[in-house]
Amino acid sequence: MTSDPVIEIKFNHQGKTSYAFIDKESELNAASILKAFRSVCGEADYSDHILEFDDGSGDYVTLNDDQRLIPVLQHAAKKSENGRRITFRSSDLTCGENGCIATSGYSFVAASVRLLDGHQKLNYMQLKLKNVRKVLLVAKPSDRKVPEKARDLVSFLIRNDLHVFIEQPLLDEPDFNLENLKASDDRYKTNLSTYDKGCIEQYAREIDLVVTLGGDGTVLYTSALFQEHVPPVLSVFMGSLGFLTNVHLPEFPSIMTKILQGEGMRVTLRRRLHCSFYPDACCKIKQHKHVAKPTRSGVVLVNGNGGGEVSDDDEGPECSPGKKVLQREVMNELVLDRGPHAGLLMLDLYADGLHLTTIQADGLIIATATGSTAYSLSSGGSLVHPDKASMLITPICAHTLTCRPMILPFTIELKIRVSEGSRISAWASFDGRDTTELKPNDAIRVTASRYPFLSLCRVNPTEDWCRSLISTLHWNEREKQLPFS
Repeated sequence: MTSDPVIEIKFNHQGKTSYAFIDKESELNAASILKAFRSVCGEADYSDHILEFDDGSGDYVTLNDDQRLIPVLQHAAKKSENGRRITFRSSDLTCGENGCIATSGYSFVAASVRLLDGHQKLNYMQLKLKNVRKVLLVAKPSDRKVPEKARDLVSFLIRNDLHVFIEQPLLDEPDFNLENLKASDDRYKTNLSTYDKGCIEQYAREIDLVVTLGGDGTVLYTSALFQEHVPPVLSVFMGSLGFLTNVHLPEFPSIMTKILQGEGMRVTLRRRLHCSFYPDACCKIKQHKHVAKPTRSGVVLVNGNGGGEVSDDDEGPECSPGKKVLQREVMNELVLDRGPHAGLLMLDLYADGLHLTTIQADGLIIATATGSTAYSLSSGGSLVHPDKASMLITPICAHTLTCRPMILPFTIELKIRVSEGSRISAWASFDGRDTTELKPNDAIRVTASRYPFLSLCRVNPTEDWCRSLISTLHWNEREKQLPFS
């Protein structure tokens, strides 16, 4: 009886390549691979390293003790060049209570490459919705064209044996003609229900798909309905802008049929902001310890540069807000403005607890990449692709020219406080809703939301966004420059 062929293990570890061998395929498991890794790489403690291997399709899989991983290992070996090799790569990036720690520059770069690879895969990932049963239709009944079109959409969904939820005001519209629909098909009596905001909060995870019928405002209203988990959203255009609505009404039956048949759809992952309002927040300026500061004797001490040290008293406390009284998820922007007052608004802006600047202006916009084409753009902010995880800070008519728009990473925590010396109150609005007054010393904390908005694409995120710029902002619609005669 012959033994199994030898399996070759190739380790790429800290820029070096090493080889080990396993005699039998039956011994191919996490324990034997770790033992081989320690023997050829001389590592005393594997807990500081992560091993990954190509599963044969170009995707890297992390090695672990799960027995279900063994068939994947065997498949990876058979898919290699010689049919008996598995290639592993290592990283000494570890995560603990104090965050992630890289013990070498190589491992830090390797971790960043893995994150980039994962982000690129996410961009090209397709969403396949299985067993779609419950569909929420969000429409604007005040538009006289909407009830008739909503009736057509509901009829299509009911004919496909879907349970449709719709708001009561739309059902009450004469053009919707609910009684005739019920008389024509008994399924309208059982498969058509109404909803309210409380119902959405309670049963959000039971909704398989949301269909919006209207403009960008209808999409923002949908975002406000779902303050936590958001089902995939298919936005049908019937508005005047079209940055967020990418499916035209005649295309709806064919696209919806593809979804019901389980075909993959590209998704735009629109990140939202989590905003929390704290009244009477106690925020003081946090000084850098490397900033030169005069002492009582007039001598300037610079930490690490002049032999002196900065006293602990030089570093003020970070924002210590009181009890949170309001929180909202926003997809476009948080706006703080001067409301009905004629004076300048004074706002203290903190980034990760550090006092960044004090802004004197008519107001301030904290926008997402999705909201970059809205109020932020008209106030001088940049256009940002919705795939970019970022926060846009755009002053509104700043008093000084040095106060310019900024784009910050999505990982930063922002705090905006109405300055103690501000002559007027600020008025905050969240995607244009829930207007709230902020008096001096009141603050709002802004962080990345854990609940993004999943928008189904017509084609793909980039083409949908670029076409919206062309059609909405009318890019390149100008007379071309004449050539020299």
